[in-house]
Amino acid sequence: MDSESAGSPRRRPTVAAITALIALGAAGLGLVFDVKPSLRPDPGTHFEADLSVFAVERGVVQADLLRRTLKADEYRRTVKQAKRDGYSLSNPGEVVYIEVTLQGFKSQATSLEWSIYDAKTESRMKSGDLDSQLGSSRTGKAPTDRTVQVLWLTPVFDSGHPYFVRAELYSSDRTLLAVADSKPFKGLRAP
Repeated sequence: MDSESAGSPRRRPTVAAITALIALGAAGLGLVFDVKPSLRPDPGTHFEADLSVFAVERGVVQADLLRRTLKADEYRRTVKQAKRDGYSLSNPGEVVYIEVTLQGFKSQATSLEWSIYDAKTESRMKSGDLDSQLGSSRTGKAPTDRTVQVLWLTPVFDSGHPYFVRAELYSSDRTLLAVADSKPFKGLRAP
C-alpha cells in the first residue's frame, strides 16, 4: 500500500460542483416535462376555463359523423348496438365544434353540456332532446389542456325560425366554469 493514498484526505465536493449537479438535474427534469407534459405536476395555483363555439355544420346524418370520428371497429359496434336498441342513426342534425381550454384542471373531471335556445326570445327549448344534454366528459391530462369537442345535436325542425346552441362547462362538483353560444342558425326542414 502506498503511503500517499493511505494518508491522503478525501476530497469534498465543492459548492460549484453541487450547484452544477442540481442545475443538471433540474434541466433534465424540465426536459422530461417538455417531452411528456402529462407527467408535469399541476401546481394548483391558477384555474381557468374557456369555451368557444366556432362552427355549426348543418344537416349532418348521425351515422356519417360517427363514421368519420370513430375507428372502424368502434363504428361497427356502435351501429350494431343502435340497431339492437331500435335507435336510428339516419337522422340529420347539427354538428357543433367547441374549443375547450382548461388550465389548472389536471386529473380533474369536467363535463360539457349543451342546450338549444330560441334566438328570438333567448329562452331555452324545453324538449327533452334539446335541453341540458351531456356532450362529453373528460379528465385533464396536463396542467393546460386544449381540445376540440365535436357534438351531434338533435335537429330542430323549423326552417323559418332561428336558434342557437349554448355550451356549458362544469367541474366535477357542478361549478359552472365557462359558457359559450353559437351564432344563430335556422332549424332544418322536416323530412
